[in-house]
Amino acid sequence: MLWVRIVFMEKVKLKAVRERLGAMVDALASFVFPEICFVCGRLSRKPICADCLNSFPLITGPKCARCGKPTALAVPECRECRGRGFKFVTAEAAGRYDGSLKEAIHILKYCNGKRLSRQMAELVTSGIDERLMSADVLTFVPMTRGKEAKRGYNQAELLASDIGSLLGRKALPLLLRNRAFKPQSELSFDERRRNVRNAFEAVRPVRGRVLLIDDVYTTGSTVSECARALKRAGAVEVMVATVARTVID
Repeated sequence: MLWVRIVFMEKVKLKAVRERLGAMVDALASFVFPEICFVCGRLSRKPICADCLNSFPLITGPKCARCGKPTALAVPECRECRGRGFKFVTAEAAGRYDGSLKEAIHILKYCNGKRLSRQMAELVTSGIDERLMSADVLTFVPMTRGKEAKRGYNQAELLASDIGSLLGRKALPLLLRNRAFKPQSELSFDERRRNVRNAFEAVRPVRGRVLLIDDVYTTGSTVSECARALKRAGAVEVMVATVARTVID
């Protein structure tokens, strides 16, 4: 009927007007409140500006095949991980937990810097070996409910979600932190291992090769315990990818 066509066309026109107005409002907001870099505070088209991205201490040379530590020559295992009963088969990080990258991760975690997650996810997907990116399942290190409620989000989950989006896949919540424990940053090397022992459990059966995502790799204790829980649930193998790692000399 003619009147139906007229009403439909008017709705289409109205939608187009709304979209144009929305674009104008966004452009005006960008002009009045320009984007700034979360790290350096200068004007930027993205949450992390190009200069800060270029300043990140990325890991591009030889490294340990087991824990991802930068080394003078490529080695199957280094002094840091030799003799450690890790439950993951390999771990890699995009960069060193130092300088501007350390600052960016601190903002992501503690300063409501959720908008930094996408660019950090891009660092991971572009800097990590394809073998890890081709895992069957993608998941992340969980937080306690209380800690996540207090912070408002889990940065590892944000990173896993964005990495999954870049890979055309979905990150699954496979792990539960079954008890609280002391912050790992407050503990010694040996205390860290005891602190997280059996602190995680899988919430469902797991199949295939799993890629576990976290923000920072320090000693490997936390991700190893997560890997233990995933393997108990049926994972064939667990690999770890993080934005950064602490380099212990």
